[in-house]
Amino acid sequence: MNATEKMDAHTLELLEFHKVRELLATYAACSLGKDLARLAEPHRDVDRIREELALVTEMVGWATGGPQHYSGRSMEEMHKHLLITPQEWQAFLDDFQQTLDTFNVPPVEQAELFAIIESTRAAIVIAPLQENRDASA
Repeated sequence: MNATEKMDAHTLELLEFHKVRELLATYAACSLGKDLARLAEPHRDVDRIREELALVTEMVGWATGGPQHYSGRSMEEMHKHLLITPQEWQAFLDDFQQTLDTFNVPPVEQAELFAIIESTRAAIVIAPLQENRDASA
């Protein structure tokens, strides 16, 4: 049996994945996000998970000035289907701030991290008028 076949319904029950869904729902900024979180399914392809983690590592290394070159899809391509609103972006920033504070990240490093994140805003957040147009597309 390969790794992709091991993540069956019984395994998810043992891992109490339903609790993970509910926890995710508590972090959602809107009712649609809560509904989507409750329908979330885990990746079952271990190789795909490894590929995604490698891309995240590349992107973070590249964004923070490391020698890595990001080879994944653009921020816009990765996020456009999510229709992230300015309010959801702000909720993310608030959560990020709380996380940095929890781990006692010094103010200078916090400012650097926020500058990196803000540099992606235009590619991720939809314009207010675009929200209704894209939702009907």
